[in-house]
Formats: sequence, C-alpha cells, structure tokens
Amino acid sequence: MFIVRYKTHTRTDFSSLRPVFYPSSNTTSRARYTRKPAPQSSQLPVDQAPPVSILRPLKGVDNNLRDNLESTFTQNYPRFEIVFSVTSETDPAVYIVRELMEKYPDVEARLITEERIVGSNPKINNLIRSYETAKHDILWICDSNVYVDRGTLGRSVDKLSKPGVGVVHHLPLAILPESYGAEVEQVFLNTNHAKMYLAINFVAVASCVMGKSNLYRRSDLDRAGGLAAFGKYMAEDNLIAEAIWKQGLRHEMTCDTACQSLGTMSPEDYWLRRSRWVRVRKYVVTAATIVEPFTESIVCGLIGAYGFSRLLGQRSLTGWFMLAHTLVWFACDYILFTTFLGAQSHQKKPMPVWRFARAWITREVVALPLYVFAMAGTKIKWRNTYYRIRLDGTGVPCVEENGRWTTKATTSGKHSADRLRQMRHLVIHILGWANAGEERALLAEEPEHDRDQDYSAHQRHQVALSVGSAVNGAGVDKRK
Repeated sequence: MFIVRYKTHTRTDFSSLRPVFYPSSNTTSRARYTRKPAPQSSQLPVDQAPPVSILRPLKGVDNNLRDNLESTFTQNYPRFEIVFSVTSETDPAVYIVRELMEKYPDVEARLITEERIVGSNPKINNLIRSYETAKHDILWICDSNVYVDRGTLGRSVDKLSKPGVGVVHHLPLAILPESYGAEVEQVFLNTNHAKMYLAINFVAVASCVMGKSNLYRRSDLDRAGGLAAFGKYMAEDNLIAEAIWKQGLRHEMTCDTACQSLGTMSPEDYWLRRSRWVRVRKYVVTAATIVEPFTESIVCGLIGAYGFSRLLGQRSLTGWFMLAHTLVWFACDYILFTTFLGAQSHQKKPMPVWRFARAWITREVVALPLYVFAMAGTKIKWRNTYYRIRLDGTGVPCVEENGRWTTKATTSGKHSADRLRQMRHLVIHILGWANAGEERALLAEEPEHDRDQDYSAHQRHQVALSVGSAVNGAGVDKRK
C-alpha cells in the first residue's frame, strides 16, 4: 500500500505538499507525521524569546470552546500574553474566559469587552481594540473555534524569525463532527481543501491564507494601513496576507494544524457555508475561483474519459475509465483523510469507512451545483447577518424589505453609484484579472463621502470614460 509522506526539509513543514509515495504502513506513516520538530524559541530564556500577543476574538460559545481557549494558555513558550475580545459583557463566552484566567493565574491574559466599528467585517470590529492595545509586535490571531498543539507558538516563532518571512499560518482541519452535514464539511476540509491549500502554498506564486490561525508583525501590517484598513472586506485574512506579501515578505507554514471542532451542522448549513466563501473568493481571487471546477474529481474524470476514448478510439471504455478514476481518487482522499486525523489527539474515534464514503460521495456530487449556485449570487450570511458582496471584495450589510434585499440605509442615488462602480469593476475583471488588486487599491483610496453621496453627472461621466478606456485597452482611469 502507498502512503503519502511529507518531507520535513521542504519549504513548508507540512510539509507543504510535495507528496512522495513510499510503500509503508499506516502506523509508520502516522508516527513519522506526528514527529514534529522541537521548537527552538521555546527553549530561550524569557528575556531573549521574542514576545507574542495572542489575539482571540469571541462571539458566543463555539463547539469545544473551553478546550480551544485553554490550548493557548498551555502553550510551551516563555513569553506571551493572551488578549480575548468580545463585543458584549453578557456574551456567554465571557464566563469561560474568566474561569480559565483564574485557572492559569501565571499566564498574562486580559479580556476586552468593547467593539469599535471600523467597517462591515464583524471580526475586524471585534479585534481592533485588541490590535491597538497589544503589548508586542508579533501577533498571533487565532479564531475561537480553533484548537492548537502546545508547540505551535514556538515552531511558528521559529519560522517567523527567519529572514524574509512575514506571515506564518497553519493548515485548517476539521474534527469532531456530530452530524451528517458536519461529516461532509470535515471530508471537504481534510481532503479537497487541504490538497489545494498546501499545493498553492508550496508553489507560492500568490498569497493563499485562511484566517483561522495566523502570525505576523504589527509593524508590517501598519505599513499596509493597519488592521482597520481591512474592516470593509469579507476576506480580510487573505487580503492582509497579500498586503504583507507585496512588501516582499514570504509566507511559511509549520507542521501544526488549526483544528476546528464542527459539532452539529445540517446539510443546508454546509451548503450555505461553502457557497459563502465561493462568493467571497470570486471577487478576491477571481482567476483561481474560475478554474476551481477543474480541480474536482467528476469534472477531471469526464475530461480524462473523453481524452482516453478519443486516444484509443473506444467509447466503450469510457465507463471503465471513470470507474477506475473515481476509485483511485477516493483511495487517495481516504489515505490523506486518515493520515491527517491520525496525527491529531482530539478526534478520538475515527470515522468508519462507509460514513466517509457517504460524505465523500455527497461532497463530490454537490460540488459543481454548489459552485454554480455560489457564482450566480452576491448575498451571504455570516454570524446571523446578511451581506451583499461587491466586486471589490467589500461587504455591505443588507436587509429584506418587501421581498427584496437592499443594503442598509441605501438611497437610490447611492444604489446607482454602486451599480456604476460594479460595472466598472466587472469590465476590469473580465479584461484582466491581474488588475483586480490594483483596482481594489484604487477604490480604497476614494474618500468615504464620495462612496456615500450620490454621483453627479460629472462623476458618472468619469466612470463611463474609465470603463470605455478599459474596453479600449487604455487602462483604468484612476480617480483622485
């Protein structure tokens, strides 16, 4: 049997997905996978170890919340502080935080119960006070639903201390599903998503970062405008990493994972969750999102079967090719799935093969319909609030009025201004995806009052000129 191993000398310790196939047993493979390097920074004296501020935003009681938060208190690292932030003093997560602070009095920890609105992104609004009051330059932003290993901080600081490194992040994995929908989500995150995430970061041609567990320096982010500058975007995690990337600082991954306890999730929850992030990604990483269906097993199998039948001139073999293709793809995903979970101490009970097969088939069958559904819409639901995603990646809260979804406090003039701006961005996205990042920067430079007030005839004329110039290949009209 062939097992996927990841070489520890590759660019990302996971080791960032250059798979090498060796004949071995599952036990040996998992044993090697769990032999993570001892963090060097953790062995330094307190006065020599780079200090770290751990920021953990909270809202409600996530699955396994106590264990998740406690995993930061027990980090094997000599010098760090933990800053918890929540928008309300009455949030039930406050009681768990205070209990843990009493349990670990030697750990420097504090709780901020204050929200400052700097944009439409609730996570940024929750984090902004923690960001501003953090004592140390190195920041570790870790979501409340994430469990991390004791050595994660030490190994991450080791990576971040290397010359030219600006971001250290960890592979998101799903654990502890308690329903059919949650099992589908776990299979997606631990197979298809994990493969793509590691492969893209290994190739390292562009930024690809999820905000579950990230480390970077506040001084680097301040040069990109600070955390508040990203408060209007829904995919702030990758945009922050992209801003640091543009400073010439590369991204690294350790062999650690950001484990998310799923709990109960309905199939509808899975559908809405996955479509939400496709709708966000299609404006942030347009080119990658457009080619996404060609990474799916069914689409790849159909293309392969067609080529196979044309090559041999035997259409009768098409079905056999699809069967062999599906079985090999399934086997590779199952090996990857069990290898990842075998290295985790938090999911005690492995998923039976038949349940993995049920969740895997469901995910593969609904992948393309879900993608089409997501690409056709702009509305998402996040933390019980609805948002409309714009072409520049920003999100605007919206409400339903008289059977129609409208942005909050939207006037007819503002609505027409949004349409003109969206038309402008659409032309840029169609003609050249490479300009999308520049266009987001141009839009960010526009004064807030210009975005909120009605467009005058002159302003509409300027937008029309910029769209026309883009069509003619003359570039984008950069409005001041």
